[in-house]
Amino acid sequence: MIRLIFLAVFVFLAPHVVSQISNPGIAFAGNNLSEAELRQALTKTCDQVNAYYQTEHFPIPVPSPALCSFAFKSDPNYQEPIGFFDLDQNHELRLEAKVLAKSGRVVSFANFAAFHEAYGVRAHLYSEKPAPKWTKDKAVEMASKFAAIFVQPWGNQLGKPNATFDWQFTAFDKATHSIKFKEGEWSITLRRVTASGIPFLTDGVQMGLSENYGPSIVNVFFRAQYNGEDDHITPLAKDKTLIEAYKGLARLLASPSGKSWLPGGQSKGNPEMALYIVCPNDLQTNKSMLDMVYAQQGKGRLAWVVTYAVYNPSTPAVTDQVSVYIDAKNGSFLGGTL
Repeated sequence: MIRLIFLAVFVFLAPHVVSQISNPGIAFAGNNLSEAELRQALTKTCDQVNAYYQTEHFPIPVPSPALCSFAFKSDPNYQEPIGFFDLDQNHELRLEAKVLAKSGRVVSFANFAAFHEAYGVRAHLYSEKPAPKWTKDKAVEMASKFAAIFVQPWGNQLGKPNATFDWQFTAFDKATHSIKFKEGEWSITLRRVTASGIPFLTDGVQMGLSENYGPSIVNVFFRAQYNGEDDHITPLAKDKTLIEAYKGLARLLASPSGKSWLPGGQSKGNPEMALYIVCPNDLQTNKSMLDMVYAQQGKGRLAWVVTYAVYNPSTPAVTDQVSVYIDAKNGSFLGGTL
């Protein structure tokens, strides 16, 4: 596959998040929507996407979901089954989507019909990296409009997007025996925020955005269970937080994952700290790598996330990030990331 589309974890900081939550299991029986209802939900979303493409003058519409195959599947990112849709025509993937089986919410969407034109074998090749035609503000505006299709019907809120432009797609030109560049892509992340604007650490929206063909891939992660319980508490003072965070850092580095990932790890410099909604996890009782996914589906808490630069004494020039979660209300240790 040209690109990793459906990430196991929506990562803003470090990828190795693990938890004490056991596999919740997937129940395929019960109050799931029918295939017809899920197909209808996807069709509604595709109609909105095509209206967006038309308004913004992007040329490749989304293929009809009526042509897609369907299956109920499990996905570790969610505690409910998903309806999985895909369309393969002439050995070329054209559309792929995941819809939550109980709610009908589209959480993963890829218009490969557009993606292949921008970055596939038919893509235009350039000798030099083509400069972006849009400003960052323009890319953010386009992405925010598109993300609204997937989040507004559910009453979710997103914070200020982060946008970067990169030329990750290349091809070998046989005529000139050289590497050529395809058009660049905007990568957009939009964090989920609470009603009072507090960001979630790992929930939000990711998408890839082509200036010529529009957004083709979007992944939506709204998993933490949170109803605003901690929005208005007075956070623990920073100096007290740092005392508890340093203790937490020692716990993380002494955990099985810490010893494996950063043996003999030591911190250097001053840590960074910010308030986020996190789901507690416990590296001390890590049972499997899937625990890092299940942790993000728990009850959200307001926490100071204190991030340290950590190095292995045998390679002091190489540093990794370790983040410690400290409960912003009472200073208790809530886990962290390696």
